[in-house]
Amino acid sequence: MFITVFLGVRRHFSIVPVNQKSTITCTAIANGGNAEWDFAFQRYLDSNVAAESSKLLFGLSCSTDPVVLQK
Repeated sequence: MFITVFLGVRRHFSIVPVNQKSTITCTAIANGGNAEWDFAFQRYLDSNVAAESSKLLFGLSCSTDPVVLQK
């Protein structure tokens, strides 16, 4: 379910409620693959808002793939 939500989020990331971004990002990263991690990482790099950057960085840390975590 969260992967489906995250795919929708990829198109409309800014409309996700702030208090749900960390949970949705973390769950999608933990259950997704490189595409989800790369998307979140690019959003992190592009972000100028410290709160959003923090939530994305937390979500990126949820990956269970050692190869992805070494990027």
